[in-house]
Amino acid sequence: MMAIFGPLIVLLLGYSLYTTNDRFGEISDDFATVNARFIAIDARFAAQDARIDDLDDKIDKVETKLTARINEVETKLTALIYEVNLRLTALIAALDKTDEVDAAVAGELTAGPRSSPQSTPPRSGT
Repeated sequence: MMAIFGPLIVLLLGYSLYTTNDRFGEISDDFATVNARFIAIDARFAAQDARIDDLDDKIDKVETKLTARINEVETKLTALIYEVNLRLTALIAALDKTDEVDAAVAGELTAGPRSSPQSTPPRSGT
């Protein structure tokens, strides 16, 4: 009996070890496939990070240009406002209307001469 069951037990143990090793090989192959996928995904993320860095650099350059342009426009606008103020002051002084302008700036509107009703054009259709 031992002569029959002994080799049979050894054969069953050998087969189970062989199939276990074969299963571990399949699992190892599956892990290698998953690892390759992770490496590919990591490469995609690296490419996206590079694109984002490029876009950040472009945005920074545009922001620098726009800031410089805005500062230039503000400087020109300030100079223009100063020139307009000077011209208005000269016009007011030339018209000798400083009292009326001072009253308007203070919020006191003065009643000027009104146009007569005869100077308005007649309405059409009446």
